[in-house]
Amino acid sequence: MKLAPGELKSMQQKAKQLFVGKLVIYTLGMLIPVVCATVYGYQWWIPVLMGVMLSHGTQLMHQLTHGVYSQKVDRAIGGALGFMLFENFSEYRVSHLHHHRHIGTEQYHCHPSRQPQVKGWLKPGYVIAHLFKLVFYFKTLKRIASALNGQSDIADNDRQRRLICADYRWMLLGYVIVLATVSILDAWFILIDYWFIPLIIASILHTLIEVTSHVGCQMDNTNPEFNARSIETNILMRWYSNSGCYHAEHHKYMGIPVDALKGLKDRMQLQHHYHNNGYIDLCATLLKLK
Repeated sequence: MKLAPGELKSMQQKAKQLFVGKLVIYTLGMLIPVVCATVYGYQWWIPVLMGVMLSHGTQLMHQLTHGVYSQKVDRAIGGALGFMLFENFSEYRVSHLHHHRHIGTEQYHCHPSRQPQVKGWLKPGYVIAHLFKLVFYFKTLKRIASALNGQSDIADNDRQRRLICADYRWMLLGYVIVLATVSILDAWFILIDYWFIPLIIASILHTLIEVTSHVGCQMDNTNPEFNARSIETNILMRWYSNSGCYHAEHHKYMGIPVDALKGLKDRMQLQHHYHNNGYIDLCATLLKLK
């Protein structure tokens, strides 16, 4: 697919403007439940909405890994979005770009040849551990400890190592401040009601959105038409996934801002091997695979 002169730059400028709006919606989506709980009392929908917004934040982080503003600004915004999710933005960026470079090859950490063969009674536990991101949180604890010693098992070079370690140290400082504050105020309900319960919901939603981008596809194939899905869905899910529903298109044309993918689909002319009409159709497809 060829772009007209200046077309990509125009898309990038529009993406910068749209991202401001996305951050405003995200911020309101996190603050309004807290205000409502303060005024009307804590209700069931409050952690649900906060969980939805937290998981949506990971999709915004994904866009930042590909560049929206400058590297420093993207890192600052990504760090703020990742704080409540225990996501280190610099580490996520390195890991995600590894995903783009090596998917389909044996160098990719999710290549079929590198996956554990879990069978029998262990399989439900394995699924639950990944669904709730328990494995991720355990690894995060280990990586925070490594970062205090200036080490990283994700970094490919010294610059990446320094950024990752610095991010973990800032995160740790933030967590210590939060814990100290709620301890002094004896307000542990804040952590439980407005962080941990929404985080559980966000973990499940994030896993479902991330995994469905590639699950059931040919992960030993380097062609995005075979190793990624494209999901044609409604405007709400396009917002929620931050256009991650067009994942095959994103992998094929990684440099194009995600906001422009829907409008360029016809020009891309991808031969999708994994295409779904909405997330309900996707769920039905995945159930058949089982």
